[in-house]
Amino acid sequence: YSEYENTAFQAVAGVRGEFGDTWSYEVFAQQGRTQRAQNFFNDVNAIRLQEAMLAVRDPDTGAIVCASGNSTCIPVNLFGAGTLTPEMADYIRLNLVQADSTEQFVAGGFVTGDLPFSSPLAARPAAMVFGVEYRHEESESKPDTASKNGDSPGFGQSSPLEARLSIREAYAEMKMPLLTDLPMAHSLGLEAGIRRSEYSNAVPVVNASNDFSTTAWKAGGDWAPVQGVRFRALYQRAVRAPNLNEIGSPRTNGSGDAGHDYCSESFFTPGMASDPAGPFNLRIRTHDYATDWMGPIRDSRGYFDGVAYRLTPLPPDPGVQLYAVYNTGGP
Repeated sequence: YSEYENTAFQAVAGVRGEFGDTWSYEVFAQQGRTQRAQNFFNDVNAIRLQEAMLAVRDPDTGAIVCASGNSTCIPVNLFGAGTLTPEMADYIRLNLVQADSTEQFVAGGFVTGDLPFSSPLAARPAAMVFGVEYRHEESESKPDTASKNGDSPGFGQSSPLEARLSIREAYAEMKMPLLTDLPMAHSLGLEAGIRRSEYSNAVPVVNASNDFSTTAWKAGGDWAPVQGVRFRALYQRAVRAPNLNEIGSPRTNGSGDAGHDYCSESFFTPGMASDPAGPFNLRIRTHDYATDWMGPIRDSRGYFDGVAYRLTPLPPDPGVQLYAVYNTGGP
């Protein structure tokens, strides 16, 4: 059986205000940390079990002893009811401990307000928002020695994990009404936005890191011929960066990926030298898509194009990551 103890802490602070006639600002920061202590009880120590089952009769005393010659080893008999004594159970019993923690710090701010120009046929001026944000995350998992060695056949092996990422972003967004309160044009407007992000990832377990940047953007508009009905069209570039688990998780023994044949021709592409799990210098997954929306039904449809991603493997470390073969067309 297992016991879990979770502890969470979070502190949030911020300031907001106004300046000028239509402008406002907001600055914020937050610090959070979660910790989990895991205890796993009454598993079997695979190493001790193997040693205890390999028993022989001592030629001098006639007693059953472990063939290893280890004086602390207690021979185990698993066959038949009542043959496992409390002493035998204590010798092969294995309790495990693992400590996990995740920490996040976020700070940022933005300014928003009306711009000093407008469409002559619109009742509202153009408006925009621009801001910056910084985020740092760390995750660490510390299994005990038995978990790292894979001595537990019941709970399985667990590998140390340590991953870090830092993100610096700057963004801006603008909306500009073109027409308002006209026949067949209750409102008509344009919008655009852009976000520049710089990433820094680190996996101290294998002493590796990488840095990259990306730009997400959108452009489009909306048209409401009458109040209550709105059509919206956007073309956007969206990105998804790897998270802490994807950056830092090493490959460990298990059957979760048993459905994949890592040596098959369909699994690898030429030049890809690693099993796509375990710690990678993962970069960015990019999506280009268009979205249309019609109210008040709130039906939204998206059309995706150009889905792509890039990854480059970290330097080999057999103790942390399982490396596979190049796709040569052979077994």
